[in-house]
Amino acid sequence: MKKLLLILAAALAATPLLAEKNNKMEPWQDPNVFEENRLPMAATFVTDQQKTLTLNGVWKFKWNETIEGRTKGFEAVDYNDADWGTIPVPGNVGA
Repeated sequence: MKKLLLILAAALAATPLLAEKNNKMEPWQDPNVFEENRLPMAATFVTDQQKTLTLNGVWKFKWNETIEGRTKGFEAVDYNDADWGTIPVPGNVGA
C-alpha cells in the first residue's frame, strides 16, 4: 500500500511539470511576444539632398488579374501606355 501511495504521490508531483511543458504557446498565440524575426528599427538620414531622387509623383499603372493577362513588352521605350491608369506614389495597391 505504501508503494502504491508513493507512486501516486510521485505521479501527482510530476503532473504540473508535464502540463507546463505541454502548455508552450505558439509565438502568434503568446501575448508576451510582440516581435519575431524583425530587423532592428533604424532611422534614415540623408546628408546631401542633391544626390537623391524622389520617386514620389503620379505613375502610370495597369493592374492585371492573372499572369496570363499581363502586359508584355511594356519595358520598351516606345511602348504606348495611353490606356493605363495613374496612381499617386507613395501609395497602396489593393487587389
